[in-house]
Amino acid sequence: MSAAPPLSDVLLEVDGAIATVTLNRPEQRNPLSSSMIRDLRLALDWCKQEAAVSVVVLTGAGDRAFCAGADLSSFGGEQSPLELHHGRHALAELFMEMNEIGKPIVGRINGHALAGGFGLACACDLLVSVESATFGTPEINVGCP
Repeated sequence: MSAAPPLSDVLLEVDGAIATVTLNRPEQRNPLSSSMIRDLRLALDWCKQEAAVSVVVLTGAGDRAFCAGADLSSFGGEQSPLELHHGRHALAELFMEMNEIGKPIVGRINGHALAGGFGLACACDLLVSVESATFGTPEINVGCP
């Protein structure tokens, strides 16, 4: 088995043929920042390339949220509108890469799956959730782009 890539916002654990990819910023409800998206793409690409991995489990750390969507603190700041656009495109690329991984992705939903987190859940092949999990697109109620 090859060495996993270095990751800062995602945990990657392998147990036999099962790779578990965990969004690991529970104190912020596992938001999709540019670094989280980058780490997810790296981890899933590693899983795709690793012959010993047969299935990927995608989950969020903590018990409040699988993923609460975009990291709203990343909007604005020092990024130009073009950089923000490319950042949103990275999320679409992540969803396409999930579709092309060639191995089943099981979403283990442990709490809220909202906005981009709902999209992340929808990109999985199968979902298993706690009874209290919520799914939704609340950004449409506040006019977020």
